[in-house]
Formats: sequence, structure tokens, C-alpha cells
Amino acid sequence: MSATLDAVPHRFLRDEAYRQLRAAIVSGRLAPGQQVVIDELARQLNLSTMPVREAIGRLVRDGLMVSPTRRSHRVTKIPAGEAADLAEVMETVTMRVYELGTPRITAPVIDLMRVHAENSHTAMVTNDLPGALRSIEAFHAEVFVASGNPEYQRFLAYLIPRFERAVLLRHPSATQFLGPDVSRTIVTRLDAGDASGAVDAVRIAWSNFRRHLADAGAEAVKSESAN
Repeated sequence: MSATLDAVPHRFLRDEAYRQLRAAIVSGRLAPGQQVVIDELARQLNLSTMPVREAIGRLVRDGLMVSPTRRSHRVTKIPAGEAADLAEVMETVTMRVYELGTPRITAPVIDLMRVHAENSHTAMVTNDLPGALRSIEAFHAEVFVASGNPEYQRFLAYLIPRFERAVLLRHPSATQFLGPDVSRTIVTRLDAGDASGAVDAVRIAWSNFRRHLADAGAEAVKSESAN
């Protein structure tokens, strides 16, 4: 019995180290391009080096860290067009998920989505953009579950951290286009039994989001040319 129980904390420590490091990368507390030292991270997290090393290995596989050498690790940089590239993929998958999921949404799930929508509103009002994005993610995750295809959920878990980081650190103002106003519209239409209307609301939101990114990119090019 004791030998079995001894194996559990290691797994939890590794997962907790992963969650904390991923959150630090997404928020920018660990900045793009920053070199990280496993011993130092372990000290800050009050962990041994093994769970931190395992967490970093997972972050490398997720594309949030790179390992130029066996002993060196860096937070990945954010290419100028990454947010737009990720948004294109996210939109394609999300639209399909909404087509599958919204007809299956039940009243209790709508209530959960309403809570997530209001949480994102509260976070936006207090300028907690990471918190807002987490609530927005939780909102849409309900539809991903309702789609009935677990592969979509695995995809979401893999891609969301890179997408959120690119938005937070490169295009924070774009958060409004996927924010609580859109979520509230979706909830209202689902409450009315209008699944296709909910899908249309998502489609419009992504269109506005991509347009904002395109305008921001054009403005950046214009500014560089002027300089």
C-alpha cells in the first residue's frame, strides 16, 4: 500500500509544475526568448529538479519552449504572424465544433456557459486579460465536450496556450472580439433554441477578430516603413 501511494505525489508535482510554468509563459512572466535554468525554476517552485525537467519536456513538445542543446532551454519567441496563423486554425476547428455541439447543448450546460461568460466579463472589467481568456476558453470548452469528439478537446488543450500567449503579448486589444459580449449573444441564442444563430455569432466574432489582426499587421508595416 505505501509503495503505491509514494508514486502519486511525483505525478502530481510534475503536472503542477507544468501548469505553473505554462501559465507563466502564456502571461509573459517568462518572456519570449528568455533562457530558463532548471535548478532555478525548481528553487522558485520549491520542487526537486525531476518534476521540473519533466514539465519542461512537455512544454517543449507543446511548442512553448525550445531546447537548443541538452542543457539549455528557452521560451519560444512569438513570430509576428503567429496569432493570425493560429487564429485561422482555431476558427476552422471551432466552427466545426459549434456545428456539431450546439444542437446537443442542454439547459444545465447553457447555465454553466452563462457563468463562464459573466466571469470573463468581470475579468475584462478589472483588466485581468489572462483571467478573461481562461473564462472564454472554459466557455467554449463546453461546446467542445458537447460535440462528442474527444479529439477536438485534445486539440484545444494543445493549441490554446500558444494562441492565448500570442494574443496576450502581441494583440491584447483583440481579446474584446472573442469576449463576454460574444459569449452572452451565444447564450441568448442557445436559450432560445437557436443553434444556427449561435454558430453565426461565433462566425462573426472570428471574422472581426481576424480583421483586427489584419489591420494591426498593416499598421505595423506602415509604422516600420515610416521609420
